[in-house]
Order: sequence, then C-alpha cells, then structure tokens
Amino acid sequence: MEVGCYASVPEALTYRRKLHASCACGPSYTIKPGDSLDAIAKSCGSTVDDLAATNNIPNIDIITVGTVLTIPGCGSGGQTASTSSSCTCGPSYTIKPGDSLDAIAKSCGSTVADLAATNNISNIDLITAGTVLTIPGCG
Repeated sequence: MEVGCYASVPEALTYRRKLHASCACGPSYTIKPGDSLDAIAKSCGSTVDDLAATNNIPNIDIITVGTVLTIPGCGSGGQTASTSSSCTCGPSYTIKPGDSLDAIAKSCGSTVADLAATNNISNIDLITAGTVLTIPGCG
C-alpha cells in the first residue's frame, strides 16, 4: 500500500508488533498530507495497532495533517512494560471474546513479546477466550 492509499482491513489482518533494533522516525512523527497510519507505521518500524493505541486514535482511517504522533518504543516514552511499576490488570488476565494479545498487552501495561514468552504462546494471533494469562512483572 502506498502513502495516501486507504483500505479497510479487518482487525485480524492488521499488522502485528514487529521487533526493530532502531527507531526509524525517532520518538515522534508529524503527519503530512497523503500519509496513512499504515504507511507511517511501516516507515517508523511500528504497527498500526501500536500507533493508534499510543496516540488515542479511535479510527485508524482518520488522521489529521499536522498532528504529532508519539512512536511507541522510541525515545523517553518507549519504556517497556516489564520496567514499569504499574500493573493495571493485576497479576493475571482472563481472555475475553474479541481480545487480541496486542490489546491485552496495551491495557495491562505489558508487551506482546513479554506476554507471549511468559505464557508460552507460540502464535500471537491465536488466543482462546477463557484462557488465564500471567501478566509479566505483576506477580
């Protein structure tokens, strides 16, 4: 998909967290004419889900030119959940229908990688409602 092109993508097909050693865009990015959240995520080494959650964007298809986005995982705001002192979900979380590991990680102050490793999840896109997850660093 090129910058400026928009598509409606089902949640199950959205990009998942990618592990990057560097922050291609730095800690922030200013939206320019023709940008899409998808293109920004790709060029900044993030995901659409992470950008939307970090910047409180309710509709990923509607972004405003001139808005300064915080790039998750870059700069001073990039602290990972395992070093955070807040455990917003407590030591465990029960997966509900419609949950994604990405959304659970965000709401519980963790990362997808940490949740997957702690709970022996090999496929982050395949989780089951009713499963009780251990939240890393909150026990």
